[in-house]
Amino acid sequence: MKTLETANEYTNKFMSNQWIKYIHPDSKPAETQKEKDENVAYASSNKHHCAICLNLNGCCFVSHICPPIPLHPNCHCTAKEIPPIEAKAECPIEKFTRYIFVKKEENDKKELFEGWGYDII
Repeated sequence: MKTLETANEYTNKFMSNQWIKYIHPDSKPAETQKEKDENVAYASSNKHHCAICLNLNGCCFVSHICPPIPLHPNCHCTAKEIPPIEAKAECPIEKFTRYIFVKKEENDKKELFEGWGYDII
């Protein structure tokens, strides 16, 4: 039960933070290592762009630990606040009544959920 409470606590802290998205105009976010390497090569050949800024483009940070904006002199990066995330889980009740709380040889979820304090009631 303590593990579930701790997980809920961390999730609530995570979801309640204000998030910032780093934006570098005129470039696309680098999602793969290849794209990051291309940004570094582009920045090396074009003195108007910084490789760090190009690779931060599209990254999201908790506002109180976001890299400073501007990051350096002549930096033209901006930041955009991301609206708070609202997490919600929905599933049919049959997932519990016909699956989780039904004891079968290959199903150990009943004991798991009961260990967390849940019951079919």
